[in-house]
Amino acid sequence: MTANISNQIETTVLHEILSWSINRPEWQRDALRRIVETGSLTDVDLLALEGISRSKLKIDSVKSASITTDPLRAEHLPPTPGAAASVSLVSIGDLQHVNRLPQGSTIPFGNGIGLTIIYGENGAGKSSYARVIKRACRARGVPPNIRSNVFSPSIITKPASAKIVFKTGTTEVSVAWSSGAIADPRLANIFVFDSFSAEHYVSVDNAAAFTPYGLDVLPTLSKACDALAERLKFDVAKWRTAINGASASWEYDSTTEVGKCIQKLSATTQVADINVLAGFDQKQAQQLVNLREVLKADPLQKAKETRAAISRIELYVKRVSVIANDLADDKVEVIRKQLEDAIMTESTAKAFALSQFDTSFLAGTGSELWRAMWDAARTYSNSEAYPDQDFPVVMDDARCVLCQQELNDDGGKKLSRFDAFCKDMSQQVSLTAEQTLSTTLTNLNAIIPLAPELDKVDADLAVLTAEQRTLLSEFTTKADARLEQLKKNLLNRHWATLTGIPISPETIIRSVITNLEDRAKTEESAHNPGIRKNLEVEFRELDAREWLAGIKDDILAQLERLKAIAELEGCEKNLKTAPITAKSTELTQQFVTKAFQERFKDELKALGLKTLDVELESVQGKKAETKFGLRLVSAGSSKVMDIASEGEQRCIALAAFLSELSQASHQSALVFDDPVSSLDHWHRERIADRLVVEAKQRQVIVFTHDVVFLNDLLAFAEKTMMTPNVLTLEWNDGAPGRYVEGLPWDSKKPLDCLTELEKSQAIISAKWNPQPNGANIEAMRHGYSRLRSTLERVVEVELLDGIVCRFESQINAGRVKSLIGITQAECDEVKRLLNKCHQITDAHAPSTSAIPDPTEFMQDITNARQLVADIKKRKKQNQAVGGKP
Repeated sequence: MTANISNQIETTVLHEILSWSINRPEWQRDALRRIVETGSLTDVDLLALEGISRSKLKIDSVKSASITTDPLRAEHLPPTPGAAASVSLVSIGDLQHVNRLPQGSTIPFGNGIGLTIIYGENGAGKSSYARVIKRACRARGVPPNIRSNVFSPSIITKPASAKIVFKTGTTEVSVAWSSGAIADPRLANIFVFDSFSAEHYVSVDNAAAFTPYGLDVLPTLSKACDALAERLKFDVAKWRTAINGASASWEYDSTTEVGKCIQKLSATTQVADINVLAGFDQKQAQQLVNLREVLKADPLQKAKETRAAISRIELYVKRVSVIANDLADDKVEVIRKQLEDAIMTESTAKAFALSQFDTSFLAGTGSELWRAMWDAARTYSNSEAYPDQDFPVVMDDARCVLCQQELNDDGGKKLSRFDAFCKDMSQQVSLTAEQTLSTTLTNLNAIIPLAPELDKVDADLAVLTAEQRTLLSEFTTKADARLEQLKKNLLNRHWATLTGIPISPETIIRSVITNLEDRAKTEESAHNPGIRKNLEVEFRELDAREWLAGIKDDILAQLERLKAIAELEGCEKNLKTAPITAKSTELTQQFVTKAFQERFKDELKALGLKTLDVELESVQGKKAETKFGLRLVSAGSSKVMDIASEGEQRCIALAAFLSELSQASHQSALVFDDPVSSLDHWHRERIADRLVVEAKQRQVIVFTHDVVFLNDLLAFAEKTMMTPNVLTLEWNDGAPGRYVEGLPWDSKKPLDCLTELEKSQAIISAKWNPQPNGANIEAMRHGYSRLRSTLERVVEVELLDGIVCRFESQINAGRVKSLIGITQAECDEVKRLLNKCHQITDAHAPSTSAIPDPTEFMQDITNARQLVADIKKRKKQNQAVGGKP
């Protein structure tokens, strides 16, 4: 059996990993922290780690949002052995939101080195206290979740919390703890063993292999690398599928500059190079059209047709120029003034006419029509009637050239008056203005509207862009509308506002003429075979550029996909497991020594495992895995988990746990939560013995519900002159978790039970009524029930000297000699007291008058104490005379 379980090692596996991790990628440092804290990585962890590994990438499509990392630090693991004193628990108090424990619950653990036993039936609250210790001290395996009271009528979302008092060396420290927060790192020196950690010790991926504490961290990290690598490969495959799908429909001439670029498209291709090759302007577009037409027909015939188109467009552009010039704002303003002058001079002439001709004259006298008649009469007179006399001829005997009658005095005067009217200046000015306006209208009527002309050259202008065609159409429509409105204004002799016209498209049209001139020259030169070959090359290059310009966005998107793949593949170097495997191998060589394997054998022997021959062998693991498998000797490939019973498995796990302590140089507390399987009574004593031995050099805290195991611990403690600190957990006021000092009633020594009964008697006496009520009677019956069980313990422990005891795992046959000398009086007194107890306990229904009073109860307790004293005295006397009666 091992008396000292610590090998002096300068550092631990975890601290070596911490030092090594400083230069590892950020995501691996965060992963190591998660592994150390929880023992494994969940899918949620892997998703977060993937995000961290991608947060430094440059391409948004594969880059993750910035994530705050929490890399492995010293406070996440036990400090280097020797750097801190041993740690022991003093108490856990002020518990809040821990299962069904009452708020503010507390439990003490003694004062350091020694054995503390916390006994309680199932449901008494042991697990609740133990869960807090497991979370604070980080037991192997996944730490348990601590829920609040699920039976509470209100929903509680606050985390569990407590005040933990511990000693580091001789210094007492009090810290606040809450679930989910990092516990004080000094508490991590306290080792915890329970059924979950036992399973963790003996069950891993391969055939019940056992990995010493800390050496399973890097294999877990290596598996994370593989998992993330698979995710990365999956993403890369998706990107490649997208790349292949995008390029499947691409058709291009690989002999062109564009084709060569596309064939070599990679993550290193520069966007500027793509932009240059995709630079396809209007001039190049037109040249491509020209070349396409030239190369597919008779070049000389095409040249003839092109020059015919040039002629048609030149005629059209002249008409555009004319209308743009004649309808310019300054020209229109001149016409407006002409109309204004004509209207104004006409008005003046009419006013003069009205002043010359009263109502005695026929209507319209002096009007334009009348004026025409007068001018005709003048011409006739000067040419035919009176060629030698000035018109009008009004001398005697003269006749009117209009009516052929002789003029009287009044008629002559009227003709003279008419002549004077016509020779007036206002009439002359009005006539001139009218003639000018008439000439302008004639000129406007001579302008040819553009719309029909545009239709004639529409096919010739096919090279224009949609925008250019819109401008040309807009100019044509508005220019024609302006012309029509202008002519309408002159005819109606009323000026209405004219629609404006855009800038003349002459430049655009002339660019077409220039383009067609180039085409004609190209077509004429294409008749030469040598030049045609060069034109074909130029055509292919321009055609490729046009294609690239049309799908440039797709090409740039493809370039981003290629860059994304390059980023992901660059990320793969941080997923290589070779450095992790190398470090794991190094740590194995450093920490897993022959002494460690020998310690495991010694612990198995100390725990009494004889039914199975188990040894710790090196197991070849996967990447970064160096394991030590628990193997059955001479059992082939059979797995320990398939052969060993639950009790045997618990022994193996406990041996591994105790062996693991050799990695630590301090003697911090050990906490055991039901370390013995309820199905295994064969190894219970050896485990109890081993824990008592361990308690000589450190604090050992044992939570148990097994009263037999409790008695075994007490028995071995008594053999070593050790006084354990024993607490019993029980329910109180409808809630579990209250502790009372001392053993449960059925495990107490008889004299201790009698002392408790005396205390109970005092309480009963203080509340006793002259006429006892129901509560008095119930209390008294309970007191006698306790007295009956105490008398049974007197029989077991004192009268039979512990030869056979309930809830103990052995028969002490060596004490049979103590039976010598038992007196009839002792037997009669035991029988009398037991019979009295039987009549009063709840098992019977005596009358109220038969219930003893407190004085009688005290007398019976005194009699029982006297019986114990008499038995002890008699046994002592027998021992003095060599055991003879």
